[in-house]
Parts: sequence; C-alpha cells; structure tokens
Amino acid sequence: MGQTTRTSKAKLISTKRTSTRALDIETRKTTANQILLRSHPSSRSGSASKGPTNKADIDTLAAKFKYQGTDPIKTAARVLEQKVAKKRTNKKFWKNMATISLLFLTRGTNLLSMPKKSQDGSNIVYELIQNYSLKNGQVSPEELTLSCISLTFYAITVSTNKRVAKYLPVKPSFMATIRPAYPPGLMTQALAAAIPVDKPYTMTLVHPHCLHLIEFARVINPKMKYQSEAVILESCLPALRAALNKRDAGAHQRNVNLLVQVDVLTKPTKDQQEAPTEATSRAATVFRNRHGNVFII
Repeated sequence: MGQTTRTSKAKLISTKRTSTRALDIETRKTTANQILLRSHPSSRSGSASKGPTNKADIDTLAAKFKYQGTDPIKTAARVLEQKVAKKRTNKKFWKNMATISLLFLTRGTNLLSMPKKSQDGSNIVYELIQNYSLKNGQVSPEELTLSCISLTFYAITVSTNKRVAKYLPVKPSFMATIRPAYPPGLMTQALAAAIPVDKPYTMTLVHPHCLHLIEFARVINPKMKYQSEAVILESCLPALRAALNKRDAGAHQRNVNLLVQVDVLTKPTKDQQEAPTEATSRAATVFRNRHGNVFII
C-alpha cells in the first residue's frame, strides 16, 4: 500500500513538472508572438493624414525619410540595456549575439517565419525575442531587430559568415560563376562596417562586395529578379552608403585583422601594409568591367 502511494505521488509530481514545462513553452510562444505582432504595421491603426502639397513640403519630407541605416551606438546601448535588465552573463550575452548573427545570415529577418522549423529552434528564437525585445520588419530606430543587431556587432557577423557560407541565401558556388574563387568573406552586408576608411584599396573592397549585394537583392526581393544589374546596384547604394558613412576610423587595426581572418585582405608585414588578396582584386576587376571604376561613398 505504501509503495503504491509513493508511486502515485511520483507520477503526479512528474505530470505536474511536464505540464509546467509545457506551460512555460506556451507562455514564451504567446509572449513572443504578441511582441512581434504588435510591431507589425498591419496591427496598428490610425487615421489618414493629409500628404505634402508642394515641392518644399516634399523636399522636407524626403529629407526626414532619407535612408539613415543602423545607428550602431544607439543599437549597442539598447542591446546592453536589455542584457542588464534580463541579467544575462557575459558568456550568455555573446553567445546570444552569435546566434542572432547566425539567424540573420542564414534565415533573414522575418522572425515570424522562423519558429516553424523545429521545437529546439523555436525555443531559441522565442527566448531571443523576449530577452532582447526583438521586433519584426520596418520599425523605429529605437527598436531592436535581427538586422540592426547583426550590423552593429559586425565583427561577429563577418566572422560567422565565413563559417556558415554554404548556408547563405547566395551560395559561394554561385558567386564563383561570376568570379572564380570569389571570397566568401565579402558575402554579407555587415562587411561594409569593416572596410577601412580612406585607404588606397578601399574601393577594391567595396566594388567586389557590390557584386554580392546585387545577387543577394535578386534572391530576397522578387521585384529585382529580372531587373538589370545597374538598376539593382542603384537600389543597394543607399544602405551601403549609410553603412560606409558610419564606419569607425578608430577601429582600423581591428578591422584589418578581421578582414585578414576572412581572406579579404593580406596580412601586413614589417615592410608592407595590408592589401586586398588576389581573389578580392580580381573580383573588383569584374565589377569595374561591368559598372566602371565608380566611387561609392
């Protein structure tokens, strides 16, 4: 009798624990989805307002909506606020940043579509959404998205990019059809922040990077699929220029080391400064043959 009672109690406790875990998972899902859905434009309502009525109004409005890109200082501050608020250890925080970069590189930015693949993957995504208040789609500069975090912590993203190249939307094998041995290190939008400022070789990094931006735009934007390269390149330039204009000249040596690590630059020596690798230079030549030796800043 005593044994039967103990067995029944053990089963009851086990059932309660299982139910609690299931409830915790469902609670995280519900909370995360609520956060994302609130950030979706279709969930907001508001009355229509009268649009601009003359050229001066239009010019003023256009200036306000000029592409500004990610503000790395504000984004980093916001991310660190979340780290402190959620009491994340340094080890856990940097692991989270690496996971965010991995998701950005391999799955894009649509958080709503990510949790459908696997239970473990779903739990990771929901945890990130809750711990960093991640939003989906086009949001205000004060909000955090996979994109703005990955571009702010660009060194992590560029390093991760090389390791997961075969999982990228545009495969290295495809870029190799444009230029054999095209460097996978050039294949992420985060690269722009790492390109050294005002160096003789700066455009030799920007130009081959643009080759990837063109193909990337074709893959992620159906409207661009059948457009000319010139049209696609023009559509990529606002975001690229915004990123280039926010580069930190004080991070030069760190950026050089990063680009050496991903085979975009050669390692500097005592007698010779860093330079684009042969593969990078040849890819730059392909771009210039197609689009000219344009200065993009």
